[in-house]
Amino acid sequence: MTNQEAISRLSGEFCDNALERDYREGRAQQETAQIRLIWLLALLFFCAYGAVDVFLQNRGLALFQHRVLILLAGGLAIWLSPRLTRYTHRDALHSLALLMVCFCYVDLLRLRASPANPQGAILLLVIGIYAFSPARFRLALMCGVLCTLMFWISVGTQLGKIGGWVAHSYLVPANLLAALALSRLNRANRYLYLQQLKLLREQSRSRDLLYNTLPYSVARQLERQPHHLPYRQADQASVVFADLVNFSDLGRRHSSRRLLALLN
Repeated sequence: MTNQEAISRLSGEFCDNALERDYREGRAQQETAQIRLIWLLALLFFCAYGAVDVFLQNRGLALFQHRVLILLAGGLAIWLSPRLTRYTHRDALHSLALLMVCFCYVDLLRLRASPANPQGAILLLVIGIYAFSPARFRLALMCGVLCTLMFWISVGTQLGKIGGWVAHSYLVPANLLAALALSRLNRANRYLYLQQLKLLREQSRSRDLLYNTLPYSVARQLERQPHHLPYRQADQASVVFADLVNFSDLGRRHSSRRLLALLN
């Protein structure tokens, strides 16, 4: 299977579940660090806007409680994520926390009842789901669509179902464009991962060949200091030139260890 065939055209993820699992497990620490950064940024902005709602606009504590629930959902995901060993469990946790955040945030926009258009706020949330969600493509797509539906239901009750949906129909192309961008990003990351695996395999083969053809001390010195060629002085030496019949064919059919044993 070629590199292009190994990656799904739709999601940009590996078609082989085992390969996808290895890729995701290798990125577990990076995903956790990413969630922590997002949570800290959310904490900063939510505290700032919460203070504005409570002290400057006299909106009461209802909005502040919604922000607390959002931060608690993110904090729970951060605390539990490193303790889950399987990436499928982490994906489920992140998706549930993200759905709770979406629900609370949409309800928060409804309670604020601000005369300003909430398009920018919900658009940032939808794009953020695709850009920063560490879960698999289908789960990020599910969260983005459900967030859009929650918002449509919320604005539909205020502006009338048809009027609310049409007024915010821009969320449909926003979901499509964000999903396309996520698919391409996944594809680029996994192609780079395949190239790194190929490089590691080539390095391993070169190392095995080095240790199988040279004495251990010489091979070790070459590996540690490749620019300083080791040499040993021999006062007398004999050189034999030999040609083994069908040796090229043997080299294709047998491993380097088998050939070395044959030569010995």
